[in-house]
Amino acid sequence: MMQFFIFAAVYGSLRQTSDVHKKHEKHFNRNWLAHKHAAKTNHTHKAWTMVGGCKKEPGAGMDATLGLTKVYKDGYFHLRCMMDKMETAADWHDELQREHKYNIDTNVTIVRYTDRVDVEKQQSMTPSVCFEFCRTVPDMLHFGLTRGRECYCTPYFMQGTGDGVCDAGCEGDSSITCGNTNGMADVYEMHACNDVLQDAEAAFDAAKTIYEDGWEMYDYASKVLDGTKAATDDIDKKRAS
Repeated sequence: MMQFFIFAAVYGSLRQTSDVHKKHEKHFNRNWLAHKHAAKTNHTHKAWTMVGGCKKEPGAGMDATLGLTKVYKDGYFHLRCMMDKMETAADWHDELQREHKYNIDTNVTIVRYTDRVDVEKQQSMTPSVCFEFCRTVPDMLHFGLTRGRECYCTPYFMQGTGDGVCDAGCEGDSSITCGNTNGMADVYEMHACNDVLQDAEAAFDAAKTIYEDGWEMYDYASKVLDGTKAATDDIDKKRAS
């Protein structure tokens, strides 16, 4: 009889929450589809091929032949205004800086827009223009804008001490700041939305499996309870007769 009462309690609890669970499942699926749709990016280029994220290894940016052919990132957001030491101490491609200022132990370098893009193809600088360039350079996670018109890509930033605020309007859009004239930079982080969506979808599938397993247990408990109830009803009939 103890098993009967246990099953009865489980059955009653699950039956009371069944409607709520169904509503939650519909809401869960609807929100997931809406999230996938909203996460699509407008940053596309028909001549590029999306190839994935960053390997995060020493040597990032050192190969001057890489860039402008493949896409590694598809989104970006503003971090903050800062004095990024990478802009003044990590330009391996500038011979003067390499000999007198370069002191990066991880053997990486920043990559400047003006060093890789031909003069006749350069555009007035904005965060979007800088992103469109930096997302094609392998192993870059951030980009910075400074002095109103200078763009550089970097695998990471090194925040140092600096005065002032980012108040220099971007050359291509004065309503947005591109650092200031004293070396402060507006630093942005880049990411690959596709990787995030794939991870989230895997988590969703795992959660859905657990959810479905729970309902299988519910069905099993219902059948056991129905069988137990039928047995007790039969016993009661025999006693009554």
